[in-house]
Amino acid sequence: MKRSLVTLLLVALASSTALAKPAVAVLGLEVTGEVDQPATVAARDLTEGMRSRAKVSSGPYMLAPNSHRELIDEKVLKDCGNEAPSCMAAIGRDLRADVLVYGKLEKLSGGGYRMTVTALDVAKKKVLGRNVVQVPAATNGDQLRAIAKKAYAELAGEIAPGGTLIVKANVGSGTVFVDDDAREVLSDGTAKLSLPPGRYRVAIEAEGYRRQEITVKIDGEATVTESLTLSRRVGKADDGGGFDVWKPAFVVTAAATVGLAIYSTYAYSKMNDAADDLAPGLSDKNCGADATGALADACDYHDKHKLTGYAAVGTGALMLVSGYFAFFHDRGGERADGGKLAVTPQVSPNGGGATLRFDW
Repeated sequence: MKRSLVTLLLVALASSTALAKPAVAVLGLEVTGEVDQPATVAARDLTEGMRSRAKVSSGPYMLAPNSHRELIDEKVLKDCGNEAPSCMAAIGRDLRADVLVYGKLEKLSGGGYRMTVTALDVAKKKVLGRNVVQVPAATNGDQLRAIAKKAYAELAGEIAPGGTLIVKANVGSGTVFVDDDAREVLSDGTAKLSLPPGRYRVAIEAEGYRRQEITVKIDGEATVTESLTLSRRVGKADDGGGFDVWKPAFVVTAAATVGLAIYSTYAYSKMNDAADDLAPGLSDKNCGADATGALADACDYHDKHKLTGYAAVGTGALMLVSGYFAFFHDRGGERADGGKLAVTPQVSPNGGGATLRFDW
């Protein structure tokens, strides 16, 4: 039993070692040229940004433990007169890192900084890559850390062994995004990307289609093929042309409803003005072919009020139907235009109606 437990433990340790990512140590940037407080703070923020990005689990490396050292201090301890690969590799070995990332921050005469970051293969004592980034003036805090994260990600992506992602889509052209960054364009519905090991959000955007996104995992140097199916946006026929009749219908019926409602309200007001002198008031029983004077005027506006009111109700119903099909009906997928229609009923003792609000 004990022998079995020991065997299982050894297998588990071997598996975890095999799955472990290479370790990377990120040394604090060294400020060169004019050294002042702002430059020192900028170097610290940039270093924090790179170390933060190195900790991301989806990256090709893991941050080496106890590797929060400063380049200038390590060079003094190792008596490195320069940044020769042999001397820098010795620093990396002490930190138990497979890859050592180090660099300098130089203050430019015109404002801003130039950050130069180098990646070194510790075992082979060989420079793997170098990234030079211009840091604009008046950049600080989170902005500096964001610049450093991107610089590290680009450098790590260049030096890490990666896999190939082949993306296929049901559209001929479009843009392929990786973690919301535009990386490639489709050619005849296919795009090929090289990515370091990790997990990514891959999306395709194409004119006339809804954005489609999936999560992809890249292991080692394997080739992964993914297919995405994009659906057309609302209002587009299957052949890419077509004419959506519902939006014009909505506009026409909305205009007719508003116009009829306004005139019905006007006729109602005129009817009340003409009926002010009548006693005991105005009703359908008072109106007839023999009505004259103020009564005839009141009855005329009464008829117009009723007629246009009923017509407004009819066109309003048509407006709601066309508005539903124009802006809310799915027709094969999630609505993508974002239009919003709100109808609020209004009821009073003298009549009824509705207020309409449409956010285009």
